Amino acid sequence: MVPSEGFALKEIAASFCSHRHYAFDLLANPVKTIVQRGPNGETLLRANGKRKNGKRVPLVKPEELRAWLIHKGEVRCRDKDTGWMYRVDFESWKKSLSEISPMMENHFRKKGQSGYHGRVQFRGTLEVTDPERFIETYHSGIGSAKSFGFGLLLLAPINLAL
Repeated sequence: MVPSEGFALKEIAASFCSHRHYAFDLLANPVKTIVQRGPNGETLLRANGKRKNGKRVPLVKPEELRAWLIHKGEVRCRDKDTGWMYRVDFESWKKSLSEISPMMENHFRKKGQSGYHGRVQFRGTLEVTDPERFIETYHSGIGSAKSFGFGLLLLAPINLAL
């Protein structure tokens, strides 16, 4: 048994989220949802008129993974006046050791059913363009399967000479 004094919470200073550029590392479960369709190709709806949940499938192609990460930056900012919450700088990835790892399967069992999540590690730099939404994303995570440990954005402030 581990003694209780071995665990502690450390508050992150508000100034940590005030930088413009960060190096990041993200372990994510990038997926797309395949819409459920009827025999005539129509979208299936629930009784309340909303679309039925589709099947989630993992993304595996590098171009799909890049698009997914960029889309996550856009999705967090639906306000037309504020623009993106962050921008992923893929050009700097080509010049550095940053990477998008190949998808690996993480298998699990839940309620007697087996399943898996597609695990992909993203590393690169980002530029904060909307600090409020960036902080919200930092606190809430990116993508799905957060309860399985995905979506945590690890950050290190960096100074980029522009």
